[in-house]
Amino acid sequence: GKMVGILFEKLSAEWKLGIPEEDSQRQMYVGEVRRVLRLVHGVKLVHMDFLPCNIAWRSESDGIKIKLLDFDTACDIG
Repeated sequence: GKMVGILFEKLSAEWKLGIPEEDSQRQMYVGEVRRVLRLVHGVKLVHMDFLPCNIAWRSESDGIKIKLLDFDTACDIG
């Protein structure tokens, strides 16, 4: 048989988990989460464990950048 998996790079300490406490950061975070979730669903993938603890984020000069984590229960619906 085949082994299928996804490997992600180790995130540096500047990445945080959970929802930002600052209002301005929280608004950017929600917008970016919405954008990324649409991209994921656009390729017919459902995360199945979409919680703040599975979303890493960091503040950048032009806003918030996020990365989705923990795809072990993701489902391909394509």
